[in-house]
Amino acid sequence: MKVIMHDGSIAEYSFEDEIGRGALRHTASHILAQAVKRLYPETKLAIGPSIKDGFYYDFDRETPFTDEELVAIESEMKKIVKENLKLERFTLPRKEAIELMEKAGESYKVELINDLPDDEELTLRIQTVVYYSFPFDEEPRMRMGDRAMQVTGTFAAPAISQLTWEADETTKQVRIQFSMPENGTAGLYHLDGDVPVRMKQLTEGNFVMEFGDGKNFPMPPFDKTHTFAFDLVCRYDGYTFYGIITDSFSVVREDLLGTVLELTTEDLGNNQFRFSWNETKGEHYEFQLYNPSRKSWNTILTVPRDGERVFTTEHLDRYSTFTYRVIALGGQTLPDSDYSATPDESTVQTHASVVYSM
Repeated sequence: MKVIMHDGSIAEYSFEDEIGRGALRHTASHILAQAVKRLYPETKLAIGPSIKDGFYYDFDRETPFTDEELVAIESEMKKIVKENLKLERFTLPRKEAIELMEKAGESYKVELINDLPDDEELTLRIQTVVYYSFPFDEEPRMRMGDRAMQVTGTFAAPAISQLTWEADETTKQVRIQFSMPENGTAGLYHLDGDVPVRMKQLTEGNFVMEFGDGKNFPMPPFDKTHTFAFDLVCRYDGYTFYGIITDSFSVVREDLLGTVLELTTEDLGNNQFRFSWNETKGEHYEFQLYNPSRKSWNTILTVPRDGERVFTTEHLDRYSTFTYRVIALGGQTLPDSDYSATPDESTVQTHASVVYSM
């Protein structure tokens, strides 16, 4: 294998050689760090040296890596190896190196640099990663960290385009479609708080988000917006280009709610009944009883949209007929209607009972 030496020269070593083993393990530690930063960019890096029996890397994050995350990291490392990225070496003055790490948010790297002797050379061995900023032009200006360089030629900016999304109220699914370069990989982020949370890696511009209990995304809380955005990684002429997080879309709870109420009736025995209904669009619900003599509906229970959608009757009179319904009000109404969702009714018939109302 070819090894980049401290002086920048290239030498040939095998894994049987101590230098070869060290170089391979040290490179593997950097691939590990790169995989972690791709998947969990909020993670801070410390050191990742080769050791006698392998290598390790010290990471700082709020929670330990789970078994599932470790599997994802290993998979990402394999992808990085297959990308066969260029390895480059360059040196920086101490001040520039500190500024580079500070802007990258790598506080531990800053500490390590400050601990080095004043006369020690600061060397970075990196897999070439180029960050860009919009807009692109005929000679787009790139940045490797903060070291400006000129890339000649033109190419398509690594960005998501033609983003569309549509919510299905019956299944509580959101179908996302977008376009991206053939050699690109998109990351889906949840923008909640100061730090975007990476949710999913996408290799195709067509996927479905499922919301609800037991699904891959929880239902958005009441009066809160879930905002999602994408970034993009693509390859060009041996370089890896990371796009900024952009092209966002938002989902609110009401997007995932339908406009048809379904009233369910449960016979509890002894002329007592329990009614429940599904969640729909609307600010609140009214549960009503029909008064046949006045030919009108009387509201017997008002439930806010985040309340328990259940009503249980007392023991009703024997040999009688009762008609109940539920309506949804507030917010956007149905065409030519005062309701936010189509009402539903249920009629129950009472019979002889040991327990009954007087």
